[in-house]
Amino acid sequence: MPGRIKTDRDSRGGSLHPYSPTWAAIPGYAPNESPLWVIAGAMGLMVAIVVGATWVVATRLNSRLRRSDKLVVCWFAMCMFPLTFFNSVGGLNVVAMKTEGIETNVDE
Repeated sequence: MPGRIKTDRDSRGGSLHPYSPTWAAIPGYAPNESPLWVIAGAMGLMVAIVVGATWVVATRLNSRLRRSDKLVVCWFAMCMFPLTFFNSVGGLNVVAMKTEGIETNVDE
């Protein structure tokens, strides 16, 4: 809204964030300041590195693999990399939150 003063808290003291419920406080929340092209470029670079490294490793492990087989291996790696990465980061974040005394709904 034009003329609205931007603050990091709403009228009830919760942090302003796009997540639901919007009234929930998220300590340390900061909105993303990077433009979309930076985020998309970083993701594209990571995908290129993972797919390229996978292609090289697959070729070195079995030089007789057909191109279609290498593409299948690269597809698997491209799908598994974000899953593994984000699950690892999420797990580390839960451990860090618990050591700081922040309650989580995740059982160990």
